[in-house]
Amino acid sequence: MRNRRNWKKVIAGIVSVTLVVGSIVFTPKKTEAAVYAEKGAFGVGQGKQIPDHVFAPFVDIASYVNDSEFAVAGSLSLEKMYKDTGILYYNLGFITATTGGSVNNGKVDWSWGGYSTISENSTDKFQLNGIKKSINYIRSKGGDVIISVGGLNEGNLFQATQDEDVLFNTYMDIVQGYGLTRLDLDIEGNGQGKQINIANAKALKRVQAATGVEIVLTLPVLPTGLTDLGRGTMEAYIENGVDVKMVNIMAMCYGSGVVYPGETYAQASVRAIDNTAQQIKAAYAGIGTNISDATAYGKVGVTVSIGEESASFPIWTTDYSEVVNQKAIDSNIGMTSFWCLNRDCQHYGTNNGIYGMYEHTNVFKTFMGENAYQIPDPSEEETEAGGTVIPQWDSADAYTGGAQVVHNGKIWEASWWTQNEEPGDESIPANPWKYVRDASTTPEPTTEVPTTQEPTTEEPTKVALEINGVQISTTLGGFRVVYSAQDDDQEIEEVGLVYGLSATDEDMVVGSKNSTVYSFPTTDEGKLKRNMSSFSNGKSYAMTMNFLRNARFYNAQIDVRAYAKLKNGGYTYSSTRHFTVFHVAQQLYEGEMMTNEAAHNYLYYNILKIADPNYVFHQYDLRKTLVK
Repeated sequence: MRNRRNWKKVIAGIVSVTLVVGSIVFTPKKTEAAVYAEKGAFGVGQGKQIPDHVFAPFVDIASYVNDSEFAVAGSLSLEKMYKDTGILYYNLGFITATTGGSVNNGKVDWSWGGYSTISENSTDKFQLNGIKKSINYIRSKGGDVIISVGGLNEGNLFQATQDEDVLFNTYMDIVQGYGLTRLDLDIEGNGQGKQINIANAKALKRVQAATGVEIVLTLPVLPTGLTDLGRGTMEAYIENGVDVKMVNIMAMCYGSGVVYPGETYAQASVRAIDNTAQQIKAAYAGIGTNISDATAYGKVGVTVSIGEESASFPIWTTDYSEVVNQKAIDSNIGMTSFWCLNRDCQHYGTNNGIYGMYEHTNVFKTFMGENAYQIPDPSEEETEAGGTVIPQWDSADAYTGGAQVVHNGKIWEASWWTQNEEPGDESIPANPWKYVRDASTTPEPTTEVPTTQEPTTEEPTKVALEINGVQISTTLGGFRVVYSAQDDDQEIEEVGLVYGLSATDEDMVVGSKNSTVYSFPTTDEGKLKRNMSSFSNGKSYAMTMNFLRNARFYNAQIDVRAYAKLKNGGYTYSSTRHFTVFHVAQQLYEGEMMTNEAAHNYLYYNILKIADPNYVFHQYDLRKTLVK
């Protein structure tokens, strides 16, 4: 048995906490029990009421952003956008039917941008958690998001199925899971028309009855107003009882044949606003409801495409934005927006029509009043006595013992490692968060003497250390780390491993004050006979930690780092390796790297299916064991 350790010692205190992953409710269906998320199941809380007159730019939230200053886990950071511009409301595009448009468990498979890797069903939630972090942040500041379904590439859910019950379940999944108060349907191309939208409209009427969510229709437009297909689309929803909050017209890409001689795109868009308002009035008159001009204009939204959309169309300038924004103010329409904020902050590739950062944002943000959107004062951030900013709690983030967050006007401190457990939630058994003080009060001065820890400064040494890899032990029920050291000058007194949960490199040291970081020296049992390292004179070791058999542990980030205590009392360390048990097991399973079928199946039934109930089983290929 290889140097076996009990992981329960490392995370004592969290094993009694119940993990809730994607809570679900069941709704009767004709042939099967349909499943959709409960309120707040996706970990971003409940949304705010969106103002009746709002500027909310579109964000291509599925587009990958490389600049770490502007990105959170690969998606555009709404925290950065808020701190730079003060904008509190955003349209996030787009949720679509995942490529292939299959229906499973009574719902259309959906994802952000159609990418299966950015979905609740994905095992890799890196970018998805970034999106959630942005939603959580903007809601903590009093703002909110409108999620848009569909988009240019015709990923509308109703184009994947016309089953009203399936559509109802799918929208309920999105609306409840993200806690939405407003949902946008971006319907373009072959998704337009009355007949193809009727089942969708009936499903959304039921969703509105169940949740009260507001529905916006984003539709292509000409200066003369909605096309025949666009009018049919609008009528499908109004005639089938959907309370349409507004029709958001895509005032862009008209083509030269429909613009008057000498007329700019901005002036054409003004015509489009007026004509669409009259079409909305006519649609309501068609069901026997008369609305005023003011009400009709209040049901109009306008979205322009800033900068250069393509060489076929003129560049949309800030002068154009000023014309449309003034028209929106004068007519008191429901929403102004543009495609897209990624472009306006110059993080959407090169665009020949964008000349300065946030130049269109600064025009449209006045739609709600000169002082509606104010760039926040950095001094308003909640800080500790030493000046360190205390972050807002975020369900997507993992916190170690001792971490502090701000949530609902209070400061909380984690007693142990935690993720997706809301501070102050009394329904959580053994909630790890303890109340510290109200966020507006000043902490009492402390005279506590900080504890000391072992030196972390790298000593001058020829000792070399490395982590060689991670294995799964089916016999011990744990994960095994293989590591190595090279000690040509006989400087080492002791070698071992430092373990942590979502820890920083600074915390990953012997004697760390982080309550989730522990170190263990190797034993004679852990010494390997073979050199598994890249060192010519290396000695290799193995150490096994027992599993906690639950999804929470399997999906937690584990950090591991080799250390060597030198005879002179100093320490030296390898680089830190970060992994999850789930991803290790997944690589072994998908690559059929286990030595036999029983071990292969162990990974599925004891790790993968527990960590991800939707994980698909596949048979071990016994042909690989044959000598031909």
